[in-house]
Amino acid sequence: MRRNILTFGDRSICGDYGNVKSAGDLHIMDSSIRKLSCAGDINILNSTIKKVNCAGALSLEKSRIEQLKMAGSLDIAGVCQGEIMAVMGKVTAEYLECKILKNGFKRKLVVKGIENGGSWYALVYSICMKSASITGIGMILLAPFFFL
Repeated sequence: MRRNILTFGDRSICGDYGNVKSAGDLHIMDSSIRKLSCAGDINILNSTIKKVNCAGALSLEKSRIEQLKMAGSLDIAGVCQGEIMAVMGKVTAEYLECKILKNGFKRKLVVKGIENGGSWYALVYSICMKSASITGIGMILLAPFFFL
């Protein structure tokens, strides 16, 4: 396992990594990463990442992320899995399976609702979803919902 990698500009990586820090475009294929911190456009394909902190655009395809905190745009293609996903921004997905999906980072941001500029367009199966637009429905959802 390579321990740490720092990337600037346009870079493609493949393999097992400990910590990855990136500024710019990063393409990740068939990888296992413990922690990813990035600013810029990230494309992830067939990979497993434990913790992601990201600002910018993130594209996932057939991947698994255990913990995600990001500000920006999240595009999901194929079937992707996640444990805890907190996204401030736009989420589009074909199919996302996760335990907790949050629209924002802190509780006061989640309660604001429309003012924070977040929107979800996805077929989502989630045990817990947190957003001001669905607090009247409840916090535990057992079936897929469409957010339009």
